[in-house]
Amino acid sequence: METAKLRNLIKLALLFAICMVLSLALAACSFGASGGKDDTEGENDTAGGKDSDKTENGSEDGDQSDDSQGGSSAEGGEDEGSSADGSDDSENGDSACAEHSDADLNGYCDECKARVEVVYDGTLTLIKDGKPTFGIVIGTGVGVNYSAAVRLADAINSRISSGKVVAANQNKAVEKPIEILIGTVTERGERYNIDMYSLGYEGYIIEIVDSKLIVLGGSEDALTAAMTDLCEKVFGITDPEKTEKIENLKITESIDKRQRDFEAKSFTVAGKPIESYSIAANAADSYAYEAAKEARELIYRKTGKRLAIKSLGDVADEGSYISFAVVENGGENSTPEGFCAAVTEEGNLIIECEFPDKFDDCVAEVWDSIFANSEISLAAGWQFKKNIRTVYYSEFGAVGDGVADDYTALRNTHDYANRWGHKVSAEPGKTYRIAYAPSSITVRTDTDFCGSTILIDDTGIAWNDKTSRSVWVFNIASSSYLNGASVTVPTGMTVSRGQTNIGMTFDEPCMLKLESSSEKIFIRYGNNANSGNNKQEYILVNEAGDVDPSTPIMYDYATITSIVRYKINDDPISIGNGTVITVAPDPKAQNPEYDNNYCYFNRGFYIGRSNTTLYNITHKVEGEDMTVEQDRNGDGVVDLYGDDKSYGVPYKGTFNFNYCYNVRFIDSVVEGHQAYSFWQNNGASTSRNEMGSYAITANYCIGLVFEGISQYENAESGEVITNRKMYHGVMSSNFCRNFTVTDCYLDRFDAHTGLYNATLTDSTFGFGILVIGAGELYIENVVRPSGDFFIHLRNDYNSTFDGKITIKNCEAGSSVKCVLMGIWNRHYSGLPNRTVRELEIDGLIAESGSLCLFNIKNAAPSALADEVNPLYLPDSVKARRVLCADGVTPLIPTLSKYSDVFAEIDADIE
Repeated sequence: METAKLRNLIKLALLFAICMVLSLALAACSFGASGGKDDTEGENDTAGGKDSDKTENGSEDGDQSDDSQGGSSAEGGEDEGSSADGSDDSENGDSACAEHSDADLNGYCDECKARVEVVYDGTLTLIKDGKPTFGIVIGTGVGVNYSAAVRLADAINSRISSGKVVAANQNKAVEKPIEILIGTVTERGERYNIDMYSLGYEGYIIEIVDSKLIVLGGSEDALTAAMTDLCEKVFGITDPEKTEKIENLKITESIDKRQRDFEAKSFTVAGKPIESYSIAANAADSYAYEAAKEARELIYRKTGKRLAIKSLGDVADEGSYISFAVVENGGENSTPEGFCAAVTEEGNLIIECEFPDKFDDCVAEVWDSIFANSEISLAAGWQFKKNIRTVYYSEFGAVGDGVADDYTALRNTHDYANRWGHKVSAEPGKTYRIAYAPSSITVRTDTDFCGSTILIDDTGIAWNDKTSRSVWVFNIASSSYLNGASVTVPTGMTVSRGQTNIGMTFDEPCMLKLESSSEKIFIRYGNNANSGNNKQEYILVNEAGDVDPSTPIMYDYATITSIVRYKINDDPISIGNGTVITVAPDPKAQNPEYDNNYCYFNRGFYIGRSNTTLYNITHKVEGEDMTVEQDRNGDGVVDLYGDDKSYGVPYKGTFNFNYCYNVRFIDSVVEGHQAYSFWQNNGASTSRNEMGSYAITANYCIGLVFEGISQYENAESGEVITNRKMYHGVMSSNFCRNFTVTDCYLDRFDAHTGLYNATLTDSTFGFGILVIGAGELYIENVVRPSGDFFIHLRNDYNSTFDGKITIKNCEAGSSVKCVLMGIWNRHYSGLPNRTVRELEIDGLIAESGSLCLFNIKNAAPSALADEVNPLYLPDSVKARRVLCADGVTPLIPTLSKYSDVFAEIDADIE
């Protein structure tokens, strides 16, 4: 008996081992049957692995986890309407199980893994006697599927008498004989894995398959619609507030709403249907990859065709594709506008963009263009181009009504444009008011004001608000942090006049400031007297440190204490095409009485970037209408202090050019600021000091050009300036080299300190030409309508010009009595007291009946013998064709009333 038992146990063990082998084999087959979907269904291999973006139903593409393949047993549970077929699927022909059990509802026996064929008559009983017979299975992902399932379960649980509907992820058993499968469910076998994209973007189904009720939408929106139908048409739940119970419920019909009508009836590229294409994008390029996914979504929505996304490398040899790429500096199909979509000769649709931040907008527009018609046919050579290099003030919240303060919107616009290299555009007809600027609006890209107005409203800024009054509204800045960077100076470094190499090397050509703090030059005498500037000059050098011949070293330096470098290779940009209005503070509201720290307003444009052009700008001034009472001295200068206590504020310059190379200001109109004076407290007494108020200033520039600039007393009426001292401060400059002024009408050209080389042509200067400096001053076709002198060698800097002055084909008004006026030997300016080295006149017509070459007011023969500050006379003087206006009476040029001082001048006068 014991032997028989032993034999039976051995037989059972062998049978169990056979069943285990069969079970493992069937499990492997089952796993293969329920594997991943085809690429066209969203499981897309990319360069970075599987496409893990959310699909339309909220699932994660590529989520193929299959934790239930080993089977998850469900204890209890009802099995209404289901029966095993009893077939013997075992290898030896013997039935492994008396009755198959499929508690996990995966279509296979839980014990022997035999296929369980369940036959339903097309009717599912979902609720019986107030108790649910089903569970809810949630497809891949946790998006709309999960939320929809939970809402459905909550709604049904509130309407049944007993039991509870459970919603679980697809790899969990729900312990019910019937399941409602929501979304793409891969864990239940391939026979329930319906291609959601075949439904179309607006399509959905509620379909009975065996013991399953499948709810699937072609998109998230469609699945939401399907769930609404499920609640209303299947469960009869239309009002969530109702509480009546559902005792029994069956479903016998499917709801099928497949989308067969699409907006695009056909879509071909180079003659090939769109479904034959794949989409290519580099998964590592987030901008291009997102654009690729959006394109796939749009094509599917419009055509019902779902394309696979693949890596750029995978599609190269696989036929036709649509590619997306961010291409720095443009690709083979890009345009100067920065964006292009094109069909190549090979039939591929290539979409390229230079600016990642604009990719989404441009891709959206190209698809809008493509889907404009229902019959889409893109031929080889088709192109779509768009200028994406421009951003607009309105995109960042600018109102432009002249009332709102648009400072923040304009600053944000330019910050964004600077980051990506975009152009900036205003909108025509707008007025952008800037009332307060805590910091400058930095401009590093092309800016087109498009005929709009920039209103710089200074009415709320007090004279003693040193912070606000010193903030330039626009700072046109270099792109490099090296701009204005100090250079390490070798110990004991000296530099000599005319030296051709600086003895240093650089990574690129640049502008250098050479400075010695131990020596002073351009010491000023008289009003606004000062102790001078550190000896300094600005030169151009190449990488090897060679000095550019156009900017030779002018001075000897016993010790160089500082060298600063400025960038000259910035990309060219332009700013302009609009109106700038400065609204000055109310003079009566300003009261800086006897304040020795009283100084200029710096509000406007600071141009510190090389290779910049300002163009087509009209500048107007409001709030500076001087009254007769304010002009108490009758000289056209407003008194800030006096018996009438009238006040005002001087301006440093609406357009201020500094530390830059190759900059142009062209085709513009400027309205001059009024000049002011104030009474300075000197302790025991007060003195009246004049303060010029400027529209344009230029400092430390090389190669600055003014062309087509006109100054008006009133830009509205077009009234021009002649010799109105109250507006004398339109332009001043310091330490500029190679300055050009052509085709201009200005009150004056004024070089305070350090001018080296200037060319003035085809222009009119109402108040005068005031210079000191060196090099060559070339003047041709210039009109000087009034004043005592044609050129004033500034006496407050000791009237020094160490170089040549050429006057050719010019005109002087009737009040002009001399060609050059200066007051020599007045004080030591820090430089040798030299008059012009050479003076050459070839054509000068004057209305005056007499005209002298030099008017020396303060010199005497003793000046030549002054050992401390000797006067150096011109090396040569040449004058021809100096005539009266009628061309008849010749003028007799004389030197001055101190003619004996100039007895040794080599003068060649015709």
